[in-house]
Amino acid sequence: MFKLAMKLMLSRRKWLIVIICSFALMLAATFSILMASETIKSNLKKAAYQNYGEHTGVILGAEALKEDVRKNADSVGEFALSDRLILKNGKVVSVGWFDEEALRLSHIRLSEGTFPSKANEIVIESSYKKLLDKQDGQVWKIGESKLLEFESGHEQVTLAGVIEDYSANWSVPAGVEKGKDDFPNILTLKPEITPYQTHNYMFQIKANKYTALDQSSSLISDYGEGFINSRLLHTGLIDYGTVSTVAFAFQIVVICLSIISILTLLSFYFANTVKKIGIFKAVGANTRNIFSIISYQYLIMLSAGILLAVPMSIPLTTLIVENTYDNGKPNDLNWAYIIGLNLVMILIISLCVVLKTIQDVRKVHASSVASSMRGNTQQLDISKLRTEKFILKQLYMQVVTYKKWSILTVLSLSLCMLVITLSIFIQKETAGIWGSDVDYYISAQELFQSKTIGHLEVLKEEGLTISANDVNRIESLPFVSNVEKTPFMVDVHPLIEEEFIPQSLGNWISSLDPEEGAYKDKRIIPHANYQVVDAKGFEELYGKRSFEEFQGKVLLLLPSGIHGENLKGHEMQFVRKYNSGSGLKTQEWTYPIHDVMDASEVGREDLAFTVILDEETAIKNGIFRGYYNLSISTKDYLSEKQTDELESILSEIVSTTPGSLYQKISDFEIEDTKISFFFGFLGKLSYSTAILLAVISTITMIFGKYNNQKLRWGTYMSLGMSKKRVIQYLGLELLLYLVCGSIISTLIFLSMAFWIGHVYPISLYLLYHLLSIAMISLLLLTGICLVRNQINRHSIHDLLRRDE
Repeated sequence: MFKLAMKLMLSRRKWLIVIICSFALMLAATFSILMASETIKSNLKKAAYQNYGEHTGVILGAEALKEDVRKNADSVGEFALSDRLILKNGKVVSVGWFDEEALRLSHIRLSEGTFPSKANEIVIESSYKKLLDKQDGQVWKIGESKLLEFESGHEQVTLAGVIEDYSANWSVPAGVEKGKDDFPNILTLKPEITPYQTHNYMFQIKANKYTALDQSSSLISDYGEGFINSRLLHTGLIDYGTVSTVAFAFQIVVICLSIISILTLLSFYFANTVKKIGIFKAVGANTRNIFSIISYQYLIMLSAGILLAVPMSIPLTTLIVENTYDNGKPNDLNWAYIIGLNLVMILIISLCVVLKTIQDVRKVHASSVASSMRGNTQQLDISKLRTEKFILKQLYMQVVTYKKWSILTVLSLSLCMLVITLSIFIQKETAGIWGSDVDYYISAQELFQSKTIGHLEVLKEEGLTISANDVNRIESLPFVSNVEKTPFMVDVHPLIEEEFIPQSLGNWISSLDPEEGAYKDKRIIPHANYQVVDAKGFEELYGKRSFEEFQGKVLLLLPSGIHGENLKGHEMQFVRKYNSGSGLKTQEWTYPIHDVMDASEVGREDLAFTVILDEETAIKNGIFRGYYNLSISTKDYLSEKQTDELESILSEIVSTTPGSLYQKISDFEIEDTKISFFFGFLGKLSYSTAILLAVISTITMIFGKYNNQKLRWGTYMSLGMSKKRVIQYLGLELLLYLVCGSIISTLIFLSMAFWIGHVYPISLYLLYHLLSIAMISLLLLTGICLVRNQINRHSIHDLLRRDE
């Protein structure tokens, strides 16, 4: 039976090639989507580990031993901070060690040299080495010894190596304090005896993100204080799970749309094989023999498609990766998962083929030998059709012949159009509109901890800031056009005496603070903003007025509609409570009010109470300690040298500030929209695959119907109908399917777009939708031209002749 099945297939080579190529195209698309997603995920994980460490969380000050913690985690490493080095510029360098497991989890990379192997050897982060070299006026080379003044005393150490900056990228606890709960910038060899009563551990939990978060929180609470590596989970691996979800969704889309097309092809392939099956029945073939012949043919086609799909999927995988994440070649892939999932997909497709085989065998079994040998010609009753127009009757007969496949064709075409339009819609909507004038953004710390004591917000730790000197370095660059600065003054509270508060301002304060918080009989203004300015900033804000008269005073900007002119000339007090080694302490300041303005007068729409101080006085009296974040705008078209100069300064600032954040907005935009482009690209790939198969199956169905009804067409032509007219009727049927599919897909898309909501105008997406329809129309037009060539080869005699 196998040889007979092979002969039957080879006798119809064109059908064989079309069906094998269809299987191959479908499988190549699904294989490549899976391979590309796993490649992207593997490289995302690798990059995330290198940037943020492989640990899931950190336990600080645990009394438990490492072996106890390991019972509840997959990997545990220990680290410690043993000393500090304070540089002349005030920067603090933390000194400590990692054990072997912690070093493995850290993914710290050497720039040069080796890790310490002796007690007096150290490695140092690159940025801190540059600061030391700048302080000492000479380059510290590998193998050289130097006397360093640590807090514990002077020590002669040898430089064994330099490591790439890592500590500023890692997650740190809110309100981090250098040398206490950060990570070491200078690494020493772990001592043989560690005289610590408590321990710091880095641990790893191998699970999905949400399980890892839950287990990490429980582990930290069980053994002491600590924090989760949020930068790994929420920044480095933010797209990790989404890539899998998107890839799986498009694999399902490709398989579903392709199966409709392939089953259509197989149906018309079988319809043209029925006569030969009838001959086999006539010479004694039973149902089992016929099942074997049909199943061998289908499974051979599927197997050949699989073999062809494997080499086709390799360039497709590269194409997907390079046009979306472009993050490297396959690395450390889970081949068992990839092969297993591919086998599941092949099994699903094979099951569809087997079911199709059973259906075809049942048809043959239910028909007589004579009817099988006559073929599948359908007799249609059009007596109930209420029209006398020939064109409508003929179009009706064409559509209802194999009406199930006509319906599936419309469904397939509409879904193809919907896939490309929705993928573009989701891509653009999730990417959003990027139009910021800011080119760089840096923040000294992402999180800080505080608690409210007597209506005053008190920080747990002092907090890290960007110094005014560092900001001045940035502002002094001629190609920097603007720096928006946010002072770190969250624990400084403005106070106003009750008798001076105008009614509108009092109502505004009460709306934000119903409890009407007070300090020493003075009202606390809630949620106040601060701005610190120099002479240039004052002029930009207040015009050409005397900056000298403003120094030592404050300028108040009130929300629009709030009146407070009577405050001018009075004094405003400020209070700050903070934790010190000896307990809670209080600082108070008094400033005269220079002027009171409505925020709208200076072109602002602020809804907050804003206090403006001069930078020099604020630093001198200690009310201002530094900036929280900076938004930097540059002039257009910076040279490579200028870009390097600015980025070098920014890198120096953030790389020595644990928990800081650095974003180059142009790069951040690319990274943030990669998942959107991944979605859009897979949508285009799925559309291309599905529409090629849909067009092939549609044209096959049109021509198959023509062959099925060739006696009728031959009769028409014998009565004077031209072949051109025949092709026009077939074209009308094709146009009907296209129009129905277009209407259905357009209505579904518009309903979803208005239900979900959209940022871009709907007309833009309708234009893309029309382009997808135009592309399908072009392919269908090409297909109908091929059908025309086949029809032109048939004479009227060929159509009217009955095969013996």
